[in-house]
Amino acid sequence: KDVFVQDALTFDYGSFDIIYFYRLFHDEEKQVAFENRLIETAKRGAYIVASLAASLESSRSLVAVDEYAGIWKRI
Repeated sequence: KDVFVQDALTFDYGSFDIIYFYRLFHDEEKQVAFENRLIETAKRGAYIVASLAASLESSRSLVAVDEYAGIWKRI
């Protein structure tokens, strides 16, 4: 397992099959910017498990696998 430090707003999430996060930012604008970056760089077919997401439900690049549980798939 690798451990690294990276800026969540500039990180490339494209090498992961499953991405989990739990509300990284208190600031709504930063949270939405993070979620947009994640969606933009996540590879197709990746699953996103997102507790307390701010904007994933409105993304056209995701399909809800279980919206109640906060699980999305990048299409």
